[in-house]
Amino acid sequence: MFDVDSTDYPKLVARIVEHFGLKPTSDLVIGPDQLIGGYSCGNCSIGLDWDNWSGFFVTAHTPEAEPLVKSIGTFLSNG
Repeated sequence: MFDVDSTDYPKLVARIVEHFGLKPTSDLVIGPDQLIGGYSCGNCSIGLDWDNWSGFFVTAHTPEAEPLVKSIGTFLSNG
């Protein structure tokens, strides 16, 4: 989601966390051009990240998290 600005990251992540019942697995890492947040749900581990090149993106950290990442993509696509 390239059109997401870094200032929109907290609100967007809060929507995703609430909707999918995610729990943080680490503190938010704030770099000069990036935001990195780790989250989990059951045995699924994902990243909800932003950088100035890609914008907002979701990554699966475990194979079990692939369906969750796809569900988040659908959720974001539907607004």
